[in-house]
Amino acid sequence: MAYETIADFDCTKTISVGGTRLDKKTGKRYKNPTQIEGFYVGTKSGIDNKLNPEKPMSIHIFQTAEGNVGVWGKTDLDQKMRRAKVGYMTLVAFDKMVPTNRLPMFKYTVQQDPQNVNQDLVVGCDTLNNVQAEESTSSFESEEEAVEEEAFEEEASLDSEEAVDEPVLSQAQAPKTLKTPDPDRLAQTRRLLGGKKTA
Repeated sequence: MAYETIADFDCTKTISVGGTRLDKKTGKRYKNPTQIEGFYVGTKSGIDNKLNPEKPMSIHIFQTAEGNVGVWGKTDLDQKMRRAKVGYMTLVAFDKMVPTNRLPMFKYTVQQDPQNVNQDLVVGCDTLNNVQAEESTSSFESEEEAVEEEAFEEEASLDSEEAVDEPVLSQAQAPKTLKTPDPDRLAQTRRLLGGKKTA
């Protein structure tokens, strides 16, 4: 009998490529990395989406020098990773934001190197390169942050880790004192309105 090792779908960390993320401790937004490079392990799909239960989320897993890193899927990335080959060195890079009828869409480039293949990952992989999520998603600690990320898809990413400046919004308040309108302006406005025929 010859046993083959099954690819490990656990992640040491999960990230989003492109866009921004919210640091819950500081309340500041930071720019996400714009690319990731590693051997493609496969995709874990069917992860519950708290904002949109009808659209499950997916995580694309890459074997890197830092261990297995999961990348939260976006529509364009999910479509391109369906054609990616397991075991190949893969470079995923955020390209640009494209306007749509709703929120702008993240666009990516995905490249694979057929000369750099991890045969241990290729052996015994299924043709779909896809695994359904188990009931528990405990290994994906930043699922909540990725779900929140979906609400901020209009924000594009740059290379630096600097905080993104965002205006602090406050509720509008009524003026403390009402100004009396200028009598000349009031008379002019009445003349303009009075001169037009109304239906």
